[in-house]
Amino acid sequence: SWAAAGGGGVMPNIVINGGMRLSQRGSSKSSSTDKTYLVDRFSLRNTSANESFTQEQSTDSPAGFINSLKVTAPSSYSSGGSLDYVAIEYRPEGYDFEYTEVGSSDAKAVTISFWVKSSETGTYTLAIREQENGGLSYGTSYDIDDADTWTKVEKTITMATSGTDWGSGSNAACLIDWTLNIDTGRTFPSNDSWQSADYLGVSGQEQWATTSGATFYLTGVKIEVGSSATDFTHSTYAEELAKCQRYFFSYTLMDGFWHIAHDIYGGYNGYMDINTPVSLRTASPTVSLTDTSTSSYSWYSTISGYASWINVAEIGGTSWGNHEKVGLYFNSYSSPDDTGGAYTDNEGIMFKYDGSGDAYLHVDAEL
Repeated sequence: SWAAAGGGGVMPNIVINGGMRLSQRGSSKSSSTDKTYLVDRFSLRNTSANESFTQEQSTDSPAGFINSLKVTAPSSYSSGGSLDYVAIEYRPEGYDFEYTEVGSSDAKAVTISFWVKSSETGTYTLAIREQENGGLSYGTSYDIDDADTWTKVEKTITMATSGTDWGSGSNAACLIDWTLNIDTGRTFPSNDSWQSADYLGVSGQEQWATTSGATFYLTGVKIEVGSSATDFTHSTYAEELAKCQRYFFSYTLMDGFWHIAHDIYGGYNGYMDINTPVSLRTASPTVSLTDTSTSSYSWYSTISGYASWINVAEIGGTSWGNHEKVGLYFNSYSSPDDTGGAYTDNEGIMFKYDGSGDAYLHVDAEL
């Protein structure tokens, strides 16, 4: 229900993993790629893609929280043009944001509250964008007055009554950005009002990324319908993990272990099905392996009378156009034994990974 919950008047949080507790991709990552994820559901935007920023799941957090997302600037930063920016970004799914009734005459006010800390004092921007490089945008400023000190920010924004590109269903409803750096072409002409262009920073935005080794922390993010902030409530770890796995999960291929595979076809090719822990946001996720060295993989079967290993010549992740199942595909391009015989279509086999440590199948259904 989107009415005040219980007797405490706490409103539901539209944000998933606002306490930065889930980080399925690891504890740290350095990358120059734009839209890089570390902590679940929050990406780092770096549109110039010239230098590497470091993200960490940090244990430095304000009272009441365990983790935060920490971003560290590179030793030098240069933009690639007049429209580049650096920002932490959250994309709510349309299903979760529809109660705001954005884009209609009944559009509601939302309150966004969060905790921030930075080595660099100054004025920063919280921005809402209808879609990337188009549509409406809204920017409001907040100040970090004391370096390396946690500050709580609360902002109430009345959602736009117009706009035709607000996402619905399983699409991104909008883009919410904690702006760290902007080029001049991204500056809002005025604050606290909807603009008909894709802006990200208020006038006087701190150019955080230009300071070597600058740090910025974010946690306790809550977006709720209404004109005032209510307390941040923590889900159980299991609940938060299940929510995050709708957008990303990792399947472990344990080193030296056998895995059951099936659906041989053409005698030399096979698949291994993996059931997803929850229904994925999309039936066409990006599926990738951390180890694609074919020498690490082999298969085995005795059903056809071929009691021998056969090396894999091609290996990769795939999706079946299904919200509940993904898989591995592998090809041998050769006979399973010296007789030149082949496996029988649709028979089961054993699939083995022998690498240097476990391998992981990453399934990405992010917005």
